Amino acid sequence: MPLFKSKLWSVFVISLVICQSACSQIIEDELLIYRLMLTQPDKFRPYLLEPDKYELQIIYTQIHRDSLNQPHLREFVYNLKSQKYFNPASLVKLPVALLTLEKLNEQMIPGVTKFTKVGFGTNFTCQTPLNSKALPPSEAPSLARYLEKMLLVSDNEGYTRLFEFLGQRYIQQKMNEKCYEGVRVIRRFNECDTLQNRYTNPVFFYDDQNQLIYTQAGAYNPTPYYPRRSVWQRRATISGIPTLDPNYENFLPLVQAHQMLKAVMMPEALPAYQRFNLTEKDYQFLWRGLGAYPSEGKLTAYLPKDGFYDTYKKYLYYGRSEAAKSNFRVFNIVGWWSGYVSDCAYFVDYQRGIEFFVSAVISTNQVPINEGEGYQKISFPFMADLGKLLYEYEKQRPKKFLPNLKKYQLY
Repeated sequence: MPLFKSKLWSVFVISLVICQSACSQIIEDELLIYRLMLTQPDKFRPYLLEPDKYELQIIYTQIHRDSLNQPHLREFVYNLKSQKYFNPASLVKLPVALLTLEKLNEQMIPGVTKFTKVGFGTNFTCQTPLNSKALPPSEAPSLARYLEKMLLVSDNEGYTRLFEFLGQRYIQQKMNEKCYEGVRVIRRFNECDTLQNRYTNPVFFYDDQNQLIYTQAGAYNPTPYYPRRSVWQRRATISGIPTLDPNYENFLPLVQAHQMLKAVMMPEALPAYQRFNLTEKDYQFLWRGLGAYPSEGKLTAYLPKDGFYDTYKKYLYYGRSEAAKSNFRVFNIVGWWSGYVSDCAYFVDYQRGIEFFVSAVISTNQVPINEGEGYQKISFPFMADLGKLLYEYEKQRPKKFLPNLKKYQLY
């Protein structure tokens, strides 16, 4: 861009920021992400000019450690709209993962752990049974195997089975108790309708000799979900499948997904009521799953030759490129569906002592472009550019005390 035009552009965007600040009473913390994106107008110009066109939301959390290595968090946001609907897709796998382990810890059933062989029956339509007794131990399903597959490569079968283990009513009750406002996890990842998703399968747990240890009866949620149509009005049309009605879809506000990631990666920084009932081994299991590359799975390893390259689900910083591994880890959960791409991530650079949280969602549903092209030309490149922008900023941000990050070095 010529220097003169570059200056005009900067003046225009700065004026835009000042105007929006005056009209919307934008707090100082909302300006940092603006300013950082302003340093790279060639990459971020459309999102500064029309953030609502891209339904863009960004949350960035700085971590300031004290002399005792205790974290103190400072939040920065850009265009955050907690009540604005977007399809979270696989983001809902995060609360399902956390609640699966919490439910096991609450029940304390003798002989039943996340590694116990599990099977599924049926008690209503649109349910798929699973007879695991005939499978060898190396292939036997367990809650841990479903969890790992879900975290490593965003496996949909793993999510559906864990949803069935939890049940619709339990999930909603727990989200309400922990004050995760607006969260709605009400459906499997299949074609079941709203009534069928209120019924969940009986679940069976077996020992190594295939003897039944425990049966969890099929569950039913007697309270149907009644949508607030004044809020959820947008309908997303996807090529090749029926139109989705967001009134009956899952929803996970970005701010709540961001908070849940902090709850698993840094529970000491959150109030007790927003934490989950997890053991130290649970945390380590989750950290490993969130940060591992597909080939590093312990229960199920995925190979690059099958399409599961190292950066397969590391959208922030890498987009969808098969990039070489960097000298840091990204612990994250992603979503990709219905025109939306989202990612909630915790970056850790062990050598430089860098750590930060960033979550973002972007849509191309209002952009006159083919959906597939929208992902590849807009959404994933934006995610990569945003992750790199914040990482480079963190590299030069002064820190009074460098963090001790040894507990996250699990690879």
